[in-house]
Amino acid sequence: MLGGIKFQLTARAKLTEQESAAVKKYKMGETILYEKQGERPDPGSFMSLARHRFMVPRIQVRDLVDGKTIEAKDILEILDAEEQLTDAAKAFHKMLRAAASFGGETVLTFTDE
Repeated sequence: MLGGIKFQLTARAKLTEQESAAVKKYKMGETILYEKQGERPDPGSFMSLARHRFMVPRIQVRDLVDGKTIEAKDILEILDAEEQLTDAAKAFHKMLRAAASFGGETVLTFTDE
């Protein structure tokens, strides 16, 4: 009660058996989906300053598979974290689609025209 209000955001990917198998087969658990960039905030922008108060430093596939919970005292921090987790989930979805269609060999032919 003395700690004040805390906001919490939890993200967890629900995988099919095939998707779980692909994560194991291709050893995707350690794959980084999102990593904090070293950009500096624009001192004239409130939202830019708010964004840089809290950044999820790194999101890996295993974070989404096992679940990742983030707590913050500020709703803006949670909104920023939600955006970062959404971007990571989109990248993970692309990886799973690629893994599902991967046949082991791709032949590309280029011609000069």
